[in-house]
Amino acid sequence: MQSTSIEAVERPRSAAREVAGGLLRIVLTLARLPILAFLIILEPFFCGALWLFATFGVLGCLFYRFLVHNPHFPFWGGLAMSLGAALLAGAYHGLIRLLGGPDE
Repeated sequence: MQSTSIEAVERPRSAAREVAGGLLRIVLTLARLPILAFLIILEPFFCGALWLFATFGVLGCLFYRFLVHNPHFPFWGGLAMSLGAALLAGAYHGLIRLLGGPDE
């Protein structure tokens, strides 16, 4: 009885497959770079606005909760929206890192 593992069986790569893989890599790089440049240019404005919204949202929620004592103010909803803005800024940085490629 003869057993083979997955690592032992290697398929030869054809030249057409190598060329197609190379062309796909070039096309993806050419599509990735303008998107990355656009995201990097907008990053200070977009993330600045998100962090400003998150900071003032948290401060506003705390102000209405503890100083104004407004019972109709949606404290948890406002706090969740503020924290969501902070998470969205983090996701924006993650997208830039993802499109930026591996660190050299």
